[in-house]
Amino acid sequence: MKKEFGTNRYQISLLLVATTVVILPMIGYAELPEIESEEQSGKESGVAWEVFSKSQVLKPVDIAFDGNDNMYVLHSSNRIRVIDPAGKIIGNWDTLTGFTKGSAIEVDKNGNVFVIAPDVNKILKFDSRKKLILEWPLDEKGSFSTLDGILDFGIDDDGNMYITDMAGNRILKVDAYGNLIATLGSKGKNENQFLNPKGVFVDDLQNVYVADSNNYRIQKFDSNGNLIDSTEPIRDNHGLRIVPESIAVDSSGNIFVSNDDAKAQDLGDTYIGAAGNVGKVWKLGPDGKIQEDWFAGVTIRALEFNHAGELFAADIATNQILHLKTVSIKSSDIPTWIKNNAKWWSEGSIGDSDFVKGIEFLIQQGTMKVPVVSASTSFSSQIPSWIKNNAKWWSEGSIGDSDFISGIQFLIGNGMIKVNQPGCQGTALCITGIVEKIVDGDTINVSGYKIRLSLVNTPESNEVGFREATEFTSTLCPVGSSIVVDQDDKQPFDSFGRIVGKVTCSGKLLNSELLYNEHAKILTEFCRKSEFSAEAWATKYGC
Repeated sequence: MKKEFGTNRYQISLLLVATTVVILPMIGYAELPEIESEEQSGKESGVAWEVFSKSQVLKPVDIAFDGNDNMYVLHSSNRIRVIDPAGKIIGNWDTLTGFTKGSAIEVDKNGNVFVIAPDVNKILKFDSRKKLILEWPLDEKGSFSTLDGILDFGIDDDGNMYITDMAGNRILKVDAYGNLIATLGSKGKNENQFLNPKGVFVDDLQNVYVADSNNYRIQKFDSNGNLIDSTEPIRDNHGLRIVPESIAVDSSGNIFVSNDDAKAQDLGDTYIGAAGNVGKVWKLGPDGKIQEDWFAGVTIRALEFNHAGELFAADIATNQILHLKTVSIKSSDIPTWIKNNAKWWSEGSIGDSDFVKGIEFLIQQGTMKVPVVSASTSFSSQIPSWIKNNAKWWSEGSIGDSDFISGIQFLIGNGMIKVNQPGCQGTALCITGIVEKIVDGDTINVSGYKIRLSLVNTPESNEVGFREATEFTSTLCPVGSSIVVDQDDKQPFDSFGRIVGKVTCSGKLLNSELLYNEHAKILTEFCRKSEFSAEAWATKYGC
């Protein structure tokens, strides 16, 4: 069989055009004007779509889009949150009955919402008014004994469900009324057979893609259940097999897969570690071969495209919905001495501290972006030995710059490597970055992060003093200048997901300077919640 996947009829240009992932602090997929006048208290007055805070998407397990590109976020409980393309929350499904745990969600073209409810062994169908209109299986015996092995499903334009029965090693096709139409596949390693299928995706042409997880491949079927194509076992750039779980396919036939299970790996003597591929997203071309990969998050439970062709992911470990967009890294950005350091470190010629110095250099010059690390993250006292394999391969040219940097970012984000940066204290994030935008007097965009100053509050756009405070911040910390952000250990994020911290620019502390020059007032209600409340500048003005 020719191992080439057909393309879809809609050619939508994707944002995924380069190498290394950026987890956008704003994940609005519509190009909307920003209205950023919210206070640190969390009062919302209209913002573009941001990475949601933990309270907003607690343990997201799946996402789906309706015909208007509204996003439905399924929590691990029986809650659903609906957000429009501008980022406004337009629905909270907190009163659903009949189940307490959800594992997957889909929305059909009529706006009906389907949820897999493993605690009651059913798939539930709700209309747009939250009314339960169908439970499947239709009877107590059903078409199989349990839904425990069902992780995912997809819906075609006729309302038919394609359900991955992992325990039964098959795909079930069920019509919109709950009747079983067909069963695809059986247990085995041949074509038309599955071993623990987990993810499924229905494309615009109604073709069905199945993540045949323990066969390490993707199989593609037409709407009648006929096999069209099957990839060879998917292997990373070290020849090790990848276990595909979540799956999404773009309009050009490119396949995106992720794996959220650290145990589901092709273990071997040269494998880089059980966690080495968790949090990664792989892009396969129409020929089924890997084109690129990157670390997108920590534990990716779902991948989904909206109708504009943009890829989103649910990261259950960090309680975030991620809008995936990539940027390129030039080899010329990385000095030769860092590669030499990596080689010597992998051989044991230099110690961990010398290796980390090279990582700190990449961060300070802006080549590497430090992931957001929670203040509660526990750091390992020793760098895992498996990263030495990556360092060796990188120094020899076996893997690219983006692969090496993405791996280091993943380790930092998971507390396996701790790097030091100047001008910070405590254990939370320290950012040395470039000012990209002055939003207002107390909010700055820095190297892809949105920063909210700790303990100070400047006037909003409709208040007296707004222009003066914004101009003062722009003068002290002009766009293009380098600044240091020390994240607040006790209040690392505000309710909008922005990093809360102390900002130093032009050798001066912006928080203090705004207070001293009477452009801001102290937020006394946050004094007990801030790491910085005992500092002289904070106590002087009211903490």
